[in-house]
Amino acid sequence: MHLLSEPIVNLYFQLLSFFLQVRSQKALLNQLWKDLQTEALARLSTSIPEDIIKKLLIIRHSVDTVMNQYLSYIHQFCVESQWMKLKKNIVKAATFNQLFKVHHTYLAEISR
Repeated sequence: MHLLSEPIVNLYFQLLSFFLQVRSQKALLNQLWKDLQTEALARLSTSIPEDIIKKLLIIRHSVDTVMNQYLSYIHQFCVESQWMKLKKNIVKAATFNQLFKVHHTYLAEISR
């Protein structure tokens, strides 16, 4: 029994990859917002109907709101809540088996 076996390391890799993808998408949305606010958009607006531009901005705002709420949930649930539980339970673990079980429980909670 290993505390950091290959399946556990792979799970950490999957979780980190997922979190980075979400953050990357958020950064992409922010860049899109900046691009839509540039002078280039004002120059192109003569060829793009105003109602289309407004719809794009509404969609972008809606997606951004969902991404912000999702990132807040990830941070609150995984980083704050579960991490605090892990720290509390690690201190209580008296044996390697108990430590392994605490770690396994933590991984199960953050990966669900």
